[in-house]
Amino acid sequence: DRYYNRYKAMYNKYNNHMILVNLNNKGGVGKTTNTIHFGASLEKKGYKVLFIDCDSQCDLTYAVDVPEVNYTIVDFLKGSPKGEHSNFQLTAVTDNLHILAGDPDFLASDYKATQLRDALNNPIYKLREQYDFIFIDVPPEKINPRNVSPMEMALMCADYFIVPIESQDFSIKNLDSFINKAMELRKGNTNLKFLGFYFTNVLTTQKIFEEYYIPMREKYPNTCFKTYIRRDAEVIKATAERMTIFEYNPLCRASEDYQRFTEELLERLK
Repeated sequence: DRYYNRYKAMYNKYNNHMILVNLNNKGGVGKTTNTIHFGASLEKKGYKVLFIDCDSQCDLTYAVDVPEVNYTIVDFLKGSPKGEHSNFQLTAVTDNLHILAGDPDFLASDYKATQLRDALNNPIYKLREQYDFIFIDVPPEKINPRNVSPMEMALMCADYFIVPIESQDFSIKNLDSFINKAMELRKGNTNLKFLGFYFTNVLTTQKIFEEYYIPMREKYPNTCFKTYIRRDAEVIKATAERMTIFEYNPLCRASEDYQRFTEELLERLK
């Protein structure tokens, strides 16, 4: 990739080993699909990426075509946070893209809010040190301080979180309160930062997109990503084939959008 040297050098100069969460309390905004392609785009640039599937629906695990799962998020969390796990195993999607598979039996309320953070800090496996980027996929839900949720577990160990939104009132009207609730978890994770929100499932042929996008860019110039992800039937086809868009059709508009987004992501991490 002709951008590899420039972006790898830029990233290493300012940051190392980032944990990111792509989250929203609303379903159907393409959160998991986008997470896969952000990670795959970074892998294309030469970074080492780990996916952690913290959704009991296991959509991310399915989408990256994991053929057989012998070790899951449940095994990882139930194992010793400081000792060796007898069956520890990450699944390789490519040489530099791995996944800790999801589990239909995963129930966040069975664990402490900090249990994923403790497991990631296991001194034997040192996962935080092994990967340039770790993406944690979680289901859409509200943040409820009375119950441990996958979202809370992810935010308790994340360095940054990003939020996808759509150009419609239902997606935007609770954005500020959702971000504020997420940031309240800084009490348990002082490293947590909000990196920004971005528009997804965009139809640029519809005037309503600009009616939302332009005012949001003007109101939040530092937190609204300039790059947006356009809706593309090629992504649906790629998902059906359990391929990334870069494998299925690297020249389509969604492929361009994901690559531009990760370039902006790296710029923001400076």
